Amino acid sequence: MSDPILSIRGLTVEFRVRRGVLTAVDNVDFDIYKGEAVGLVGESGCGKSVLAHAIIRQVDPNGYFKSGRVLFEGRNVMSFGDEELRRYRWRDAAIVVQGALNALNPIMRVGEHMIDTYLAHEKASKDDIHKRASDLLKLVRLDPDRVLNLFPHEISGGMKQRIIAAMGLLLDTKLLILDEPTSSLDVLTQKYFLELLRNIHEKTGLTMLYITHDLATVAEIAERVAIMYCGSIVEIGKVEDVFYEPKHPYTAALLNAVPSIVDDIGDVKPLPGPMPDPIRPPPGCKFHPRCPIAEDICSRVRPKLIDIGGKRFVACHMRGDAI
Repeated sequence: MSDPILSIRGLTVEFRVRRGVLTAVDNVDFDIYKGEAVGLVGESGCGKSVLAHAIIRQVDPNGYFKSGRVLFEGRNVMSFGDEELRRYRWRDAAIVVQGALNALNPIMRVGEHMIDTYLAHEKASKDDIHKRASDLLKLVRLDPDRVLNLFPHEISGGMKQRIIAAMGLLLDTKLLILDEPTSSLDVLTQKYFLELLRNIHEKTGLTMLYITHDLATVAEIAERVAIMYCGSIVEIGKVEDVFYEPKHPYTAALLNAVPSIVDDIGDVKPLPGPMPDPIRPPPGCKFHPRCPIAEDICSRVRPKLIDIGGKRFVACHMRGDAI
């Protein structure tokens, strides 16, 4: 692979809450290479969305970046000034946020959203922006002559999701982050939207980070996948390698919890026990209280994310030996 377009090193994001300090992203190392589609998978509350927003240096008012770097094309996003950060967002890295159905201003037409978004970062005539927006709406299979004149309340959920995706491409962004983009869509619309994203990726070579808790959708769109647990990346590898030969017991547990269309429903095994308290996580490996193969060292020493060969990275003392 070429040099990564995005490198995250030692990133830690914390939040001040009533009970103490919540570590949502815990010392994460992660690379994304130009032109690839990467999946980021984990249970709800594991820190996926916080990591997504950290890439564009956004955090809630009670949160802060404790340590680490986010390098985009070699530039440290954490050191950007206001103007450089404004230009980086949406032009270099755009995000389709979770709950994108509410991301449009209810008193603005779609065409006005497109113009305002473009002019906030670049200069162009409204006619040029209109043509660019029309081409992108056609790419996501919408009729621009109709859609550009509509208000959000006149648009279905699936159409809004596609409009937000088109807006993410408006400035020829280099990295598109999709945070649970199908979570509020019905099954048929999900399938259609995933096919659309896959076609955009294949036609344009756009680099994508696809964040979800749904393993099946990752298999449809991503080439590599990272598994996240309780704020940490525990496994990274090619999708087929990770899904068919998981090396981390958490990955194996996630896969065992997915119902099969051919096997007995009784074979589904839900993950044992609840996720640990993120404010007071267990020592050592955070997964060890739920892990069927944990040894004494797992409760004492936190495993590092190790390159085990074949472009596989695993943070586990056992590294799949007993899975």
